[in-house]
Amino acid sequence: MKAFIDCCLVLLICFSSAIGEDQPLETTSTHVTNLKVQVTNLKADQGGQLIVLLFMGKETWLESNLEQSKILRPISPNTDLIFEFKDLLPSESYAVQIIHDKNKNGKMDFQWFPPKPAEGTGVSNNMMRLGPPAYESAEINLSAELTTLTISLVY
Repeated sequence: MKAFIDCCLVLLICFSSAIGEDQPLETTSTHVTNLKVQVTNLKADQGGQLIVLLFMGKETWLESNLEQSKILRPISPNTDLIFEFKDLLPSESYAVQIIHDKNKNGKMDFQWFPPKPAEGTGVSNNMMRLGPPAYESAEINLSAELTTLTISLVY
């Protein structure tokens, strides 16, 4: 009986080690990337500040205080117009909105007639339309090739 138990244990050990060899080792390396955003067509003579907002996913798009990251930069003649968002996951989708906040109130102001933004604005992919831009139009998917995004402000 002892020989039978020993034989079963040996078979069990061999069987379990064989199963372990056939299964690939799971590695969970998370790659991150950086996104540079360059702003063009800024009317710096109007002063104020630039608000650069990075949104992750459609659910948060253009929702106040739901941005992934926010950069505020005062505008001067020497304002650097390149912004960088670091440690982003390429597996996620993102969209960027830029506001030329002329009066520094921290939000985009609108004029009544015709109804449109009273301050310069732009979104990723430079997709502007009547009404708020759709997330699908502004959505960017990061890859190793995409490191710089150029957004032109519209006034």
